[in-house]
Amino acid sequence: MIRKLIIPHLLLLTLAIGACAQPPKYLEITFVTTNDIHSRLLPWDIPGDPEKNIPAVKGIGGAARRATVINRIRAETRTPVFVTDSGDLMYRNSYIGRSFHGEADIAVLNATGYDAMVPGNHDFEWSGPELLALIGKSKVPWVCANLAYADTGNLLLPPYVIKEGDGVRVAFFGLITAETTGNPNLYLAATDLNLEVLPYVEAAEKLVPELRKQADIVVLLSHLGQGLDAQVAQKVAGIDIILGGHWHAMLMPPRMATVSQPTAFSLGAVPIVQVGAYGDYVGRTRVIFRRDDSGRYALMSCKGEVIHIDGTIPDDQEIVRVLDEFKKTLPQTAAE
Repeated sequence: MIRKLIIPHLLLLTLAIGACAQPPKYLEITFVTTNDIHSRLLPWDIPGDPEKNIPAVKGIGGAARRATVINRIRAETRTPVFVTDSGDLMYRNSYIGRSFHGEADIAVLNATGYDAMVPGNHDFEWSGPELLALIGKSKVPWVCANLAYADTGNLLLPPYVIKEGDGVRVAFFGLITAETTGNPNLYLAATDLNLEVLPYVEAAEKLVPELRKQADIVVLLSHLGQGLDAQVAQKVAGIDIILGGHWHAMLMPPRMATVSQPTAFSLGAVPIVQVGAYGDYVGRTRVIFRRDDSGRYALMSCKGEVIHIDGTIPDDQEIVRVLDEFKKTLPQTAAE
């Protein structure tokens, strides 16, 4: 009798462990996104236009408020949350950017705890040695699959990074605009380091099939602009969502690039997300995938929204502390 009782319990335990090891049938992920912040780390004002009856707006944006929103989303979301930036994080014509050559931007990026970023063309406005030092100080992975040293062909950055949430592997790979090497007087690091931008479609076609073998979900972090994003989505099979930048567009709800016939369990489209510029909005995109019998996830649902960063949002005190350290060295506190 004892052996008859023990064996079924062991069998049930084995089955339960096996079931837990299986990837979930339905998967929900939240992507929290920024793009084209351009070193706007402090709140800033929008001037009005009385002739057009447009009122001025005081004190929008700010890295400390963005961090509060990001941390709130992390705290209130039970499913995996990934926080990404899609380039032009830095900008030398910003007061803080000009003062610290990207050091403050990287410190805030680290303290906020992003999961990955792709650089944009304006992130190359520093000298080559300065850029390499900034990359070295970043605790956040920079990824780009189409930016290489012209003399060797070696990539400047890792092409992708894989993150895990709830046992599901999410690959983030990056693509950057050809403008990065189009202005040697502006994008100094690209000239100093003798960089070339590789064709974006060819780079994605080469990389995505390999990522599909390693990850369950494939995400493109793009600094190409929405027109080229749509081209990549339609020409390169296997990309699940594109989190973009460069055009300063507001693509929320996400623009859907049709790639196949929709079904009851698949939208047949790749969402393209972009949330304006200068950090006065943070994007939140919720996607739901369904795993088929082959183990491949298909996008079933996509809902996105933007959160306006204004004075109603309190500052995250860790980011305040980080910024205060930089502001101590300034001759005066200035708005950006």
